[in-house]
Amino acid sequence: MDELLKRYGSDKDVIIKYFDFLAKRTRKSGKISESVKKNQLIKWQKYNANIVIAALRIYMSKNITVSMNEKYALGIIRNLAKEADDIESNKKCCNEKDRRYAEKFAALGSGNTECDF
Repeated sequence: MDELLKRYGSDKDVIIKYFDFLAKRTRKSGKISESVKKNQLIKWQKYNANIVIAALRIYMSKNITVSMNEKYALGIIRNLAKEADDIESNKKCCNEKDRRYAEKFAALGSGNTECDF
């Protein structure tokens, strides 16, 4: 398991806190088996380490119920990864001129954009 934690560097303490938090909130025994921890770490390998850490922090900041187990946390990770991909692909698809125009339009705010003719 230490091998799987290496990719998180100094943030591996967040993962340890997450597993403690998860055990206390979702398990009657207050414990999580090493195999469950290992399986979660393996599933997280396909996502950016920074996204995983951010998602775990979001998960721990919520008022978690028993039904919001490790699958819920994985959903947060997937959603953050999807948002990051959408932002990255949006940057790639637009040229600099279009991006500046979009930023300028967005800066105008959400004023009335209806046409009255």
